[in-house]
Amino acid sequence: MNSFFKRIIIGLVIGGGLILPGVSGAVLAVILGVYEKIIDSINNLFNNFFKNIIYLLPISTGILMGVFLFGNVLFFLFAQYPSESKAVFMGIILGSLPLLFKKLKDKNKHLNKTLFIMAIVLSFSLYILNHYSSDFNLLYYITNNLSKYLVFFITGVIYVSGKIIPGISSSFLLIMIGMYDYILEVIASFFKLTLNEYFALMPFFLGVLVGGIILLKLITFLFNQYYNETYSIIIGFIIGSILFLYPGFTFNINSIIKMILIWLSFKITYKISITQIKH
Repeated sequence: MNSFFKRIIIGLVIGGGLILPGVSGAVLAVILGVYEKIIDSINNLFNNFFKNIIYLLPISTGILMGVFLFGNVLFFLFAQYPSESKAVFMGIILGSLPLLFKKLKDKNKHLNKTLFIMAIVLSFSLYILNHYSSDFNLLYYITNNLSKYLVFFITGVIYVSGKIIPGISSSFLLIMIGMYDYILEVIASFFKLTLNEYFALMPFFLGVLVGGIILLKLITFLFNQYYNETYSIIIGFIIGSILFLYPGFTFNINSIIKMILIWLSFKITYKISITQIKH
């Protein structure tokens, strides 16, 4: 029973990461040590249905609770205290690094430095593109129904990529293709849409479904065949995502508060990581 409630809490944390800009729910799943198990349980859902459902149900429940119960609170904190909120998540990621490297050691693997550095560079490149190329918008390419369906399908694939690949934020990917505001508006008014509007979004949901299935299968294959290389890339993406969360520093009281928040969240996460490593 304790394990059941523990997974609900894990789901709550992941749910927060799914809806916040610049934060990846997949990163939090990796940090909390459930990413590989979730991927494996989804991929093999029908091979051992009851066992996988028992594992996924509390996490899924926690994710839904995190999105719907705490979503407004988290959005408020990010809207009113964006740099302070980023500082907390930056500390969490930094504090979790020992546990991430330990996972490689447990598998008798070593960090692939080339792929690790390439992942960091790619993550930094996405950050730069996000800040200096804001004119691109997929909506401009909608000229007829066929192009509209294609644009929404591609958006769905890109959206789910940011949910599954650790260190890649859906919000930043959507901003890069000019679809962030549109999708955010759809999510905010999801239960107020008309039946026709739901049908219009079907290509997007199809893109999420197809992209999700392909990515889950691909990641499972990579873990099975190239664990060392795959995990090196994941760690690189996670470290690279810190740039997205950089809160900015100046010589004032706010910067002192942000440094304290980074230190506190780092210490708490680091202690939790060390505890998991010892076990």
